[in-house]
Amino acid sequence: MITVRDRDIFRYLEEYKFITLDEAAILFFKGHKGNCSRRFKKLMESKKVYASYSYMDFLAHQRKVFTLEKTKQISTHKIIIMDFYSWIIKNGGEIVKYELERPIRYGQLIPDAVAVFRLKGNIYHVFLEVDHTHYTSFAKLNRYENAAYTKFLKEAIGVDKFIVIIAREDIEEIKNRYSGKKDIRYVYTDFYFSNLLREL
Repeated sequence: MITVRDRDIFRYLEEYKFITLDEAAILFFKGHKGNCSRRFKKLMESKKVYASYSYMDFLAHQRKVFTLEKTKQISTHKIIIMDFYSWIIKNGGEIVKYELERPIRYGQLIPDAVAVFRLKGNIYHVFLEVDHTHYTSFAKLNRYENAAYTKFLKEAIGVDKFIVIIAREDIEEIKNRYSGKKDIRYVYTDFYFSNLLREL
């Protein structure tokens, strides 16, 4: 029997294409990983979802991933982007908008995610950049500055002031950090977003 929660999971998968076991437990099972695993096993038996494993190189182990259709391995980069979504929920936040790779300024700027969310009494407007196999260059960050100046970012996210979050494996290794204009704040974090609550 398909439940209301199952339908919520299907809608999520239709929009974002995959979900990891860890993310699903946070988003749909109040953090109860065992209950989550058992329900997804039922959904797999009825062929409503399919499971695969994605190797997370910085974790040195695999993570179980669910999709609506059989698929190839989901990249670490994509998983980290959606981990940020579940991080918001895990910390008591509420998602207002979460869009992936939305082209801005005629495609000159494509953030990994555009997020608007409420957290601890504040509303945040964020562009997420995940530096897994590459670094977000100062040239790209400068394009954020230019897009802000010409109001393209206001059109994309609805406000004048926003945060660019840059996630890297080891933020301690970052020697040169980009400091923006007054309308943009740059926050560096790791792939676990471990310092993000205090940095926001």
